[in-house]
Amino acid sequence: MKLIKLKIENIASIETAEIDFDCEPLAGSSVFLITGDTGAGKSTILDSICLTLYNTTPRLNMASGTKSNFGTDNITARNTSNLLRHGAKQASAILNFIGSDGVEYEAVWQVKRNRNYKLTSPEQTLSWGDVTLKNADAVKKITEEAVGLDFEQFCRTTMLAQGQFTQFLKSKDDEKSEILEKLTGTGIYSEIGKKIEEIKKEKEAEYAAQKSVTAGIVLLKQEETDSLKERLSVVSAKKKSMDGEVERLDTCIRWLEMKRKIDMELSVAEQNVKSCDEVINSESFKEEARLIADMDRTESARNSVRMLRDAEKRIGELNAETEGLRLRYITLCKGRNGLKDWIDRKNEYMVSLAGKMEAAAGNVAMYANAQKIETLLNSASEAVGRIKTGREKLKVIENNLPALNWGVAEAEGVLEQAVKVVSLKEEEYEQAARELKTLKPDEVNAEVHRLDKEKDALNVLSGHIAELKSGYSSLERIDKEIAVLKEELGKRNGEYISESKKLEEVTARCNEAKRAYDGVEMSLREWTVSVRARLKVGDMCPVCGQRIDKLVSDEECSERLKPLEEMVVSLEKELRDTSSLCSGISMIIEKLKKDLAAREKERVEDVDGVKRLAEKVFEECKSLALDAGKEDGVDIAVVEAGMNTRMERLSARMNELQEVQKKINEGNKALAELGSNLSLSRKEADKSQKMRDKAKDALLSAVKEQERINSLMDADGQTMEKALSDAGEMISIEGWRGRWETDSKAFVSSLTEAAAQYYGWEKEHAQTEKNLTKALPALEYVEKVLSEVALQWPEWAELEVTESVPTEGLKDMCDAFDNKVRGFVATLTAEREKAGKAGKEVELFISGQKDIDRERLEYLTDVKDVKDIRDIHNRKISDAKSASGILDAKKKEMAAHMAVRPESLADDDSDEKLSGLLKEARSSSEELMAEMGRIDQQLKSNAENAARFRKEKDREEELMKVFTEWDTLNKLFGGGDGKIFRRIAQSFILNDLLQRANGYLTKLNKRYRLDCEPGTLTIRMMDMYQNDAQGPVDILSGGEGFLVSLSLALALSSLNRRNLSVDTLFIDEGFGTLSSEVLNTVMDMLEKLQSLNGKRVGIISHVEGLKERIAVQVKVRRIDQTRSTVEVVDCRI
Repeated sequence: MKLIKLKIENIASIETAEIDFDCEPLAGSSVFLITGDTGAGKSTILDSICLTLYNTTPRLNMASGTKSNFGTDNITARNTSNLLRHGAKQASAILNFIGSDGVEYEAVWQVKRNRNYKLTSPEQTLSWGDVTLKNADAVKKITEEAVGLDFEQFCRTTMLAQGQFTQFLKSKDDEKSEILEKLTGTGIYSEIGKKIEEIKKEKEAEYAAQKSVTAGIVLLKQEETDSLKERLSVVSAKKKSMDGEVERLDTCIRWLEMKRKIDMELSVAEQNVKSCDEVINSESFKEEARLIADMDRTESARNSVRMLRDAEKRIGELNAETEGLRLRYITLCKGRNGLKDWIDRKNEYMVSLAGKMEAAAGNVAMYANAQKIETLLNSASEAVGRIKTGREKLKVIENNLPALNWGVAEAEGVLEQAVKVVSLKEEEYEQAARELKTLKPDEVNAEVHRLDKEKDALNVLSGHIAELKSGYSSLERIDKEIAVLKEELGKRNGEYISESKKLEEVTARCNEAKRAYDGVEMSLREWTVSVRARLKVGDMCPVCGQRIDKLVSDEECSERLKPLEEMVVSLEKELRDTSSLCSGISMIIEKLKKDLAAREKERVEDVDGVKRLAEKVFEECKSLALDAGKEDGVDIAVVEAGMNTRMERLSARMNELQEVQKKINEGNKALAELGSNLSLSRKEADKSQKMRDKAKDALLSAVKEQERINSLMDADGQTMEKALSDAGEMISIEGWRGRWETDSKAFVSSLTEAAAQYYGWEKEHAQTEKNLTKALPALEYVEKVLSEVALQWPEWAELEVTESVPTEGLKDMCDAFDNKVRGFVATLTAEREKAGKAGKEVELFISGQKDIDRERLEYLTDVKDVKDIRDIHNRKISDAKSASGILDAKKKEMAAHMAVRPESLADDDSDEKLSGLLKEARSSSEELMAEMGRIDQQLKSNAENAARFRKEKDREEELMKVFTEWDTLNKLFGGGDGKIFRRIAQSFILNDLLQRANGYLTKLNKRYRLDCEPGTLTIRMMDMYQNDAQGPVDILSGGEGFLVSLSLALALSSLNRRNLSVDTLFIDEGFGTLSSEVLNTVMDMLEKLQSLNGKRVGIISHVEGLKERIAVQVKVRRIDQTRSTVEVVDCRI
């Protein structure tokens, strides 16, 4: 997590503040100080960060939950609303930061008073991209994921606030475990432990379930199997004999059924033959034969009769249509009369138009140019309008000219005064620039930059030296761990050899006990079966001669075997325990080997790293001209002494240069102020010049506009005269100009209307002449058609038609009527010829026949469905033949069936008797078949159960082995909560954490070291001045406790997973308890912390020594009793 910017408004005593961690000077500082008077609000900055992220603060989190009695708000002491500044209506804190996932977030906390001056509940929001969360639970969840820590973990590793600085050091084992799990990702070990417990329970359940499955399989005894096989053989023989009887009876029954069927079919065939003979000999059959013969002879004559009938019918229809044609003839005569009348009217209209055109012939030339005349007269009218408008504009310009001349003179005076002021300001600026140049600011800044660069190089070198020391310490630690691992590995190898021998011994004893148990069990069960087979209750015992009251039961046999069974179970348990112990020791040995290989690999890597780091330090010393202490190596003490001397010299020279820079800054400030004043004066002069130029431009524009208007008026006068002259040459109306000047629009309108009327007459005359040209030929055609039709019906020509009806499309109607008449005449003629021909053919046929006259022929022509009559007649003949053939076939079939009569069929055997016998035989066969199926299924099931029992027993033994292994592993590393394995892993991590803390503590206090009890998370303190005496951390003094807690906090920060690391460590207590010497030591280490692990440190303190030591400061200053301001300053500038 990286802090970017914090904004505070009305929280506690701070009124407004903005702290930008991502910009200079905070961005480039490794240590910065938050300082101010007591109660000014230094810790409020840390409170604001916590409010935006977690809606609480370290101080409020320790407060009681009781409600306060101050004011009217009635809220608890822990409520964050208490932080609203006295007298303010609202408060807010906004933190921009980059989360552990690389996303930039904005966290906002705010509280305010409503209209009734009551405090509302604090609101917390979280935004990223286009997403904004307001739900409290969602904000808390996403914030903890983005930061990577909850509030408690954040306070213990990043926000070391007042009263909580030593909290991790003194926290309980479970609390330490949660922090270490979050920071180092060791939660996987808890999950592994839980998973081991879960898998162990699964394997135990699988094993128990498999035992139940195996025990549930029941097998038949050998004598029961033999009895079933013998019974199956007997039943199979009976079944075969019974199947033969069923087949014999079924054959006899089927023969009798077939004989009955053939007898019935033979009787039906004889009846059908008799019926067909009666039909063939009937009178109706003979009449049908005569009708069919006559129909065949008269086919052509009948066609002629039908043709004659059709022709006579069609002639009648045509005669009926003649009246319609006559009416259409009369209609066309009326249309012809109308066409004649229309031609006469149009001739009279053309004579009238010719008279009007002749009267207007004198103005034809003017009418031809009417459009040009209209355009010229309109142009002249527009020119007159523009001349009038121009005269009005000229009058306005002449009135404005005196005011414009006065404005130009006034602007000239203002400009002259502004130029004098600019000249004086330029002289002052040049004098100040000469004075500033004497301080040589470029050379001073260059030297400051060089010294800063040298100081940064010394800081980097200091960090590398600290890393080198840490590397040497890490190598020493790894060597100790390798020695411990080798010792432990040797010890575990010895245990494994011993337990392996024991496992072989227990395995041998267990196998021997199993063989003994199996032998006794088999003998006892064989004896029990033998006794049960030969003796029963009441018999005399052949051994002792006593009466037998009861036989030995299976339970008594099992009870007699119980001691042997218990011994076998006990040995099996011992075998499993020994095997599990061997497996566990083997797993531990493998883990120790892996750990040893990892440590040896880590040592090789660290050796290489220390070597490379030493070479880097040597090169840096060479580049800084520092004595490394050795020709080909590094003496850390010599390098550190040289660095301190160089740093003191740099600090002294930097102080001198800072004084010079202050003077330069003051000079630059004064020069900038003079430059600003000069710029303002120049702007005023430029403004005055623009005003002068603007006044001149306005005067010049007015004069030019006056000249332009006069020019346009002259041009419009010339245009008007030319247009009127051109139009006068084409107008033939007397006094036209006077009329135009009086009302130009009315004159032009009358002229154009007269021209349009004349050309309308011309167009009408031409169109009428064209229409007459088309009408005369049409009238001639109509007269011709009507005359030709009158030749066909002369009586129509004698009709007197005087009515006149104008008819549209008269010529087309005549065409259609002519075509209709021609077709009608042709059809009537054809039908008359067809009727004469058909009548002659009919008379000719009748004259050549003796038994068929005209009446018989008419009857035959009217007969319908001849084909159906013929088909029915032929079908009767075919049915008679088919019936005779079927009768012969059935007689042959009966003879063949009698030839295959079964020999076993007696004369008195009936269907009922044979069916009863067959039913009994089939029932017996089915019973035998069912019994065979049951026996066969029993044998198959027993064989399947035997194979399944062997398979399930093997699986049971396999599952027992797997369960035993997981049970052993669970005892070593499992547990329902997974804490066993996590505690083992975190004890190694805590040991590494304390080694890192000791690396920091060595630089701060050489007396104390930190250690932990093996296999626990309890931290112990070792006093190096008292022969490594061990004790609790609670006995440390305030200053010593601060140093130890600071070392542990720095180690936690370096141990933190990078994606969960906060880039700034805040420290809010403890420095007042340190002596000046120890304080300098602490500050030296904190200044190097950023180069070591990328963290910068923010210290909250009012210690004067820190104010002098730390250049970048966040100063909290009081304005009054309730308000403070915040300012970020760099004291080096």
